[in-house]
Amino acid sequence: MVKFFIIIGLLLFLGSGCTDQVEERFNNTATTIYFNLSGAQADSIVYSFAKVVENSHVIEVPVEIAGYPADYDRHFRVAVDETLSTAKVGLHYDALEESYVLPKGTFTTKVPVTVYSTDKLLDSVAVSIALQIVVNDEFPNGFSKRQQALIKVSNMLEKPEMWDLIYGRKYFGTWSKTKYKLILQVCEIEELPAYNGPNRYLLKGYGMKMQNYFKENYPVYDENGQVIESDWTIIF
Repeated sequence: MVKFFIIIGLLLFLGSGCTDQVEERFNNTATTIYFNLSGAQADSIVYSFAKVVENSHVIEVPVEIAGYPADYDRHFRVAVDETLSTAKVGLHYDALEESYVLPKGTFTTKVPVTVYSTDKLLDSVAVSIALQIVVNDEFPNGFSKRQQALIKVSNMLEKPEMWDLIYGRKYFGTWSKTKYKLILQVCEIEELPAYNGPNRYLLKGYGMKMQNYFKENYPVYDENGQVIESDWTIIF
């Protein structure tokens, strides 16, 4: 009988130790925080004031953690890497906060970055703001991926990074600034949605709408004086 209780005690002790190790590993994972950019954004966010009349805009950069949320607010830090940035604080964007809050019970939040279009340089050049997640006591991290995010700002119509890979090849044909601006105007959107399963139907609809637009308004000329044809093939 004594042997039985000894064996049970050892099993409980070993089980408790294993549980502690699993919890420790999971808690370490839960401290991982990263920028959650995906789809069309890839590792950067492109914003052009050419699509709007306002001279300021708040870009919300999504941030996410891995693991369980905490039952209390946690703080994390994001800084601008000056060596990788061409934008100037106070001219092109507002200084970042000292820290940001991940509310209790949540996995995600957003870092607001206010940008401005008043610099005439932006009519011909895009400036960049390189964001970097900074380790602190609440998020020691140790995770090397998705720790940087790049914001590109201009007064120009910037070609989306995924145009040549996805958008143009599948839905809209050859790129031109005039075509892109008309896509945004005719489809009444501020930017093309991220490429994912549900949005494939939406993007196909936009592509068909633009084909009809260029047919009905033929000829429409781009910024180089070339006629924008409507004969591209839409691939679903």
